[in-house]
Amino acid sequence: MLKSNRIAFILALIMAISLWAYVLGEVDPVRTVTLRDIPIRLMDQTALTENGLVITDMDHEEISVTFSAKRSLVNKIDADDFHATADMRDVKLGNNVVMITLTKPSNITLESVSSEYLNITTEQFVTETKPIEVMIINPTEEETEPTIINISEDKVDVSGASTAVNKVKTVVAELDASRMDTEPKSISATLKAVDENGDPVEGVSLEFSNVTITAVMQNTRTLPLNVPIIGLDSGSISRTISYPETITIKGDDEAINSVESISCESLDLSDCYESGDYPLIPVLPEGAELSSDSENLSAQVTVYNAGTATITFDETDINVTGIGKDRSANISDAEIKVTVKGISTVISALTKDNFVLTADVTDLEDGTNYVKLAVTCNMEGVDKISASPESVEIELETI
Repeated sequence: MLKSNRIAFILALIMAISLWAYVLGEVDPVRTVTLRDIPIRLMDQTALTENGLVITDMDHEEISVTFSAKRSLVNKIDADDFHATADMRDVKLGNNVVMITLTKPSNITLESVSSEYLNITTEQFVTETKPIEVMIINPTEEETEPTIINISEDKVDVSGASTAVNKVKTVVAELDASRMDTEPKSISATLKAVDENGDPVEGVSLEFSNVTITAVMQNTRTLPLNVPIIGLDSGSISRTISYPETITIKGDDEAINSVESISCESLDLSDCYESGDYPLIPVLPEGAELSSDSENLSAQVTVYNAGTATITFDETDINVTGIGKDRSANISDAEIKVTVKGISTVISALTKDNFVLTADVTDLEDGTNYVKLAVTCNMEGVDKISASPESVEIELETI
């Protein structure tokens, strides 16, 4: 019977061990899981600042890890138990590959990491001063417009990566016209860095974010515009011109109602040999200024069959007159560029043989003299001739 009890004990122990192994292996099995969105922390970023650098691009900001552990343990582990870091101390200007250091719980088996390296691009950190321009938003009824009396700052420092700062053409302060009144009023306006197209520039910071604009709502008036033209038909070529027929001004009622038209300063086209826009300068009554609709007025000039050319001469091409029989003249080395304007077909055919360069030394004393050149051309259709330099150095000596 004792032997029978011993056998029963051994069988029971074997069954207990088997049951324990079953519980360990089946009830609390090993599982493999993946955790995503583990952030990468950048360490020692002060090194970037000390080196005048700023990060402009990172190929990723998070990693994923795959690990194995008992199911009972897996359920207690989340992304906060993993710490991914990248050291910025050795980052240089341009493209960098930085190792990612991962700290994990000690009681798991790490299977894989989505990335062991971080690609970082840096640029030079710069600061530039940019102008502040007021932009009027929410315009009110016709024939009124805000007039800026004062702005607390007219420029601001813009900082960031060099490519981003270089995109900033101006910093805009938006003035809400719907908040203005006929009495001066001060309003805080938020600043926004914009490019040449008026689109916001990302990745830059401003020295300050707001300015105070003092403005008043004033009446506007649209009047006929007179543009005196000089030299429209000068020379051998023809020109046409177009410009706005009206101009809009604003100001106090007495000022804008004191005139029935506005004239510009005379526009001289005598030396105009290229088509283009030419600025108009209105003469305004005291107490009036241009409305935003009439800022930067210009005339559009079209020039027909005009040409310009530059021909190079040297001192050997200059005729010296007025020397006399008992003196000598020595011209210092010179490069003279003669620019001519006129009818394009004539200008394009000109050569050095069509010009005479003369330096008259009559009545000049011996020694070094700077003599102005006279340049003539034997072709019709040449309207303007200029020489650079205008004078040459001539040494006169009595023989």
